[in-house]
Amino acid sequence: PDLSDVFPTNTLAVAKTTFNLYDKKSGKVVGKISKGSKFNLLEKDNNYWLTVKYNNRTYYANVPFSSYNKYFTVKNLGRVDTGGVALNVRADASTSAQVITTINHKDYVELALDSKDVPITKNGWYKVKVNGHYGWASGGYIVRELNR
Repeated sequence: PDLSDVFPTNTLAVAKTTFNLYDKKSGKVVGKISKGSKFNLLEKDNNYWLTVKYNNRTYYANVPFSSYNKYFTVKNLGRVDTGGVALNVRADASTSAQVITTINHKDYVELALDSKDVPITKNGWYKVKVNGHYGWASGGYIVRELNR
């Protein structure tokens, strides 16, 4: 089926090897992402095409997703795993802090990064960005995605 996963806009990936960039799916090669280069992962189609943003332009890459970890790693992508209920995002890293929004079970979430591209944590909580605002979500309900 022609389904896809759309990732948060600022999902940061780093290339583990050099791979081709295309102008459109099944189009012509128009460039490459070099090993060590950073790019934004925007979308993954079930037909192995990725939509990426590199040097402020949108491209496509054909990567077998079953072996994505040979091609890239993602620094700041999480997925909510609560067993079916919404996850509270709070003003601080505490269950007593004010709830500022919620994230649905299985939704992707952008993890905030420090200056070394490492997710920011505090007392077992992740700093997350939801709808343009930062808050804190319990790390026990966030699964890091695509970061091998």
